[in-house]
Amino acid sequence: MSLKNPKPGISAPEFMVSVIPWVTQSVCTGIKREIFGGYLTKFIVIENRSAPDLTVGFTLNGIQSTNNLLTLSQNESISADVRVSEIYLSGSGNTYQIIAGITGIPSGTQHILTGSAGYPGIG
Repeated sequence: MSLKNPKPGISAPEFMVSVIPWVTQSVCTGIKREIFGGYLTKFIVIENRSAPDLTVGFTLNGIQSTNNLLTLSQNESISADVRVSEIYLSGSGNTYQIIAGITGIPSGTQHILTGSAGYPGIG
């Protein structure tokens, strides 16, 4: 008998099952990286709960650019069905809240997000 049991991978069934909830509320001063426990997300919801604007990116280069990021004003939120293992935030003492749906897919199975690999809107 083989001991090579199937492991979760990037496939439709992995995104069809219920996810594990992941929630945080914190303060962002400067650039902050949020890692989703070593797994990929099915969705994320990010809310900026205070002034000034909070910026959100999917890579460090993206958050440091002016074109590859999102800007959330006070009490504004965004919900996205994205498969990521981390995000980057930039703020000036902003209180933010994140809820993410975590899959059972290890983050090592995700390709590296970078503009140089053909993903121009990422950073």
